[in-house]
Amino acid sequence: MNGHKGRIDIKGISKENMELLKRIKKEYGFASMNQLFIFFIDSICEKEKLDILDTQYSSQQKRINTNIEILSNNLEKLVDILRADQIETLKLYKETLNIKLYLEHLNNILFEDEL
Repeated sequence: MNGHKGRIDIKGISKENMELLKRIKKEYGFASMNQLFIFFIDSICEKEKLDILDTQYSSQQKRINTNIEILSNNLEKLVDILRADQIETLKLYKETLNIKLYLEHLNNILFEDEL
């Protein structure tokens, strides 16, 4: 910006680019070059905001994916624990059944001796 309040210094813009800017100004109905430049600046800022949001979204998505992976691993561990618990329960059931059969066998032996 130069010393004039609200005016943009265009001295550094090439003749070709200035012609292009004038054409854009006319085609899109901007009232002044300042209005066109403000539009460009706003557009750049909006793109920056979208890039920031995209980065935040990507970061959140990575955290979500990590949490899903952790939950999945924990679920697998829980299933393994439950499976091991079922196996242990089946072993106890088998032992109980063996003891019951043994006691019935002893009972039969005792009952036969009484006859």
